[in-house]
Amino acid sequence: MGDWIGLDLGRLNRPWIERVGQVELSVLPSPFDVPEAVRFAVQRRAWWGHDRQVIEFAYIGNEPLREVRLSGGVEFLLGRFSGRLHQIAFDPEDVPAWARSSPVNALQFVASTIHSLVETSPRPRRSRNYQLAQEALQMQGDQVFSAFVG
Repeated sequence: MGDWIGLDLGRLNRPWIERVGQVELSVLPSPFDVPEAVRFAVQRRAWWGHDRQVIEFAYIGNEPLREVRLSGGVEFLLGRFSGRLHQIAFDPEDVPAWARSSPVNALQFVASTIHSLVETSPRPRRSRNYQLAQEALQMQGDQVFSAFVG
């Protein structure tokens, strides 16, 4: 596995405005929902006979994980209780060529897969937490995605 890349928690843990009825609330994410680090790795899957590309997020605390599969060979590991995004895994042959052409395109591809997760999530209120994972990738995109396209 690759090395963990620390994230700027001050940039990620900032308030946003939510409207509840006629009231506007300033909301902060729980520190447990803000990723502390991210890493990219190529994971050998001997029983499949090929590698897969994996992006992982580290958080405070541990919990059991559950697997969510989307079409196109994308697999997510989510916290069973929190719904936090812990891992995104791709079969390399399912990653389009345009997404492997540059770190910017790779980020765009991963962002679209996270968006697909949000759209299919039975927990729509978790979408803000998935957005935090996406922002974490944007912060460290060059370091994470240089390996993705390499």
